[in-house]
Amino acid sequence: MKKHWFGWVIGILFVVGILLRLNFFIHSNAFEDDECRLILTILDKSFLGLFGPLGDAQSAPPVFTVWSKCLMNIFGLKEQIIKFTPFAAAIASIFMFYKLALKLYTRKIAVIAACIPFLFARNLIEFSVVFKQYSTDILTAVLCIYFLPEIDLDKLNKKQLIALAFGLILLPLVSLPAMFFAGAFLILNLIKNKNYKPVICAIPLVLFFIGYYFLTLLPSRASLDFYFPNYWDNGFIGLSLKSLIGVIGFHLKYLFYPNSLTLFTFILFLWGIYLYWKESSERGKYILITFALILLASVLKQYPLMGRVALYTAPIFILIISKPLDIKGKMFWAALICFVISFCGYNFHYFKQISNPDNSIRYSPKKLMYILKDKYQPDEAILINNASASSYLFYSSLLKFRSEDSFLMNIENPADEEHTLNYLNSLKNGQKFWFYMVKDYRKKPVFSYILSWLENQNVIYKYQDKDSYLFLIQK
Repeated sequence: MKKHWFGWVIGILFVVGILLRLNFFIHSNAFEDDECRLILTILDKSFLGLFGPLGDAQSAPPVFTVWSKCLMNIFGLKEQIIKFTPFAAAIASIFMFYKLALKLYTRKIAVIAACIPFLFARNLIEFSVVFKQYSTDILTAVLCIYFLPEIDLDKLNKKQLIALAFGLILLPLVSLPAMFFAGAFLILNLIKNKNYKPVICAIPLVLFFIGYYFLTLLPSRASLDFYFPNYWDNGFIGLSLKSLIGVIGFHLKYLFYPNSLTLFTFILFLWGIYLYWKESSERGKYILITFALILLASVLKQYPLMGRVALYTAPIFILIISKPLDIKGKMFWAALICFVISFCGYNFHYFKQISNPDNSIRYSPKKLMYILKDKYQPDEAILINNASASSYLFYSSLLKFRSEDSFLMNIENPADEEHTLNYLNSLKNGQKFWFYMVKDYRKKPVFSYILSWLENQNVIYKYQDKDSYLFLIQK
């Protein structure tokens, strides 16, 4: 038993981590606004159109969108089919991350320590079933760290070099952050070999990315800025140490919630960077170069180090933070204490919360649509706020609900009380109106104005589930 303790511990951790994700895959069956937007965009565009800007404040790599469109065309518009790609990527990333930890660390305790946050971080679990590219971004990051440092350009012949250059070009079509990993690979080989081969690989990659940036990424960013101006500004690092620490600290709290991530976490983080810097491992250098490129992109305001779009950094942060547990001697115990304090939030209460997917669901578009479909009469009108529009379009299509009188409320621009009340008071008297309100925009909230107005109306039916509302009134 003592000989096999490592296998037993890893096995138990894996089972729990996979079961948590499987539980979300089976029971977390409501798409949020952002997912609905992406699904509707994929359905609306041709396969070729998915290689261009998506519009509607959406951005996703073409390989992800094309693959998803194929699944929808073959198996139909089913929730589990749509969620299967991020779920499968999340499960695959667990096994690949474990193999990566075995390559990086010499001590089994360090491997176990690295696997704990990767398996149990709340956002890694929740986003394993969110229909966005974030799970595939994480898998791509793990695969890049696993495979790319082992490729020595100096040992490749011309055919292999061309094949590799083509593969690097494909990487950003699979996952946009893969550009950081491809760039780090070329820089590592340039430092190591000091010859022309990294340049040969870099030229087609750079030329391709310039074209891809101006034809696809820049219009996509303009679309996002139009709908949500300054949305990711908090993820851009300013030219000060305070800003650097602030952005990294905020992102670490996001990655490893509910852990408070105190000074002990930063100690492990800086300690891990020092250990990778000091050792001669190619993979360690590769991780640091990749991280430097990520920071540079944030400083240049090209890619934010914040929230879900930076979930791909989870493997990097975990591998750095867990590195001090790979040392021996008295300092190991100091590292272990820092690690336990940093991740003590993964306790019984946390697992009780995370084991119920309903605790992570804030909105109920599907429930509202079921009720609306059941109770709706042809002489009634349906009003939808902007933030709920994509949910209405998707779930009305999924549940085959049709209404000739559904309207978008023109109240979010400007989103102030006077404008909202003027619109609501202008509604036709004698008419029955449904209010389908799944979610509210944080920066342009209108729910409070609408709910206050509805208190003085003839409400025939009302339903609330979490932060979503459905009303029927007689005006």
